[in-house]
Amino acid sequence: MVHLWIHILLEAKKFPYEYDWGGEMITLQPGQFITGRKKLSNETGIHESKIQRVLKVFENRTMIEQQTKRHSRMITVLNWEQYQECEQQSNNQRTTSEQPANTNRESKKDRKIDITKPDDVSEQTWTDFISHRRNKKAPVTETAMKRIKKEAIKADITLEDALSELVARGWTGFKAEWTSKEQTKYSHMTI
Repeated sequence: MVHLWIHILLEAKKFPYEYDWGGEMITLQPGQFITGRKKLSNETGIHESKIQRVLKVFENRTMIEQQTKRHSRMITVLNWEQYQECEQQSNNQRTTSEQPANTNRESKKDRKIDITKPDDVSEQTWTDFISHRRNKKAPVTETAMKRIKKEAIKADITLEDALSELVARGWTGFKAEWTSKEQTKYSHMTI
């Protein structure tokens, strides 16, 4: 029932809408939409007979009104405005609370990398790593670098090798076990 109810709320028009319903042009008001049992069944995955029963329950509970034609029905969500008021208030509150944070944020283009290249990493590897992280939309942070260094030590490889492997494999981060799994996977093969 909840699944179908949410679907109905999402399908209902938010603004007046002109619609040709069986050869008659009508204006659907907010909270109304045209559908059918088969269409609702296809969209929700609920069996047609159950759709019919649940719609009847909604109608008996004065949640909706239905007008039917031969192959379709117009559903009207009763008290539509109440559902919209709650959503509108929620959206307004969320927008208001987010505004200060949004206005104080610097743009992505203005963001600079605060981390300097480690001494044990070549310029080319560092440039590749920075470019790769940007493409992945993953910032280069102190925390990220500490984790990669820690995992490189676990894997018993240099930071340079860890960053090269990360870029070559398209990974966002690096885990020691990822390389040890690869070594184990191919250790039985002879070249």
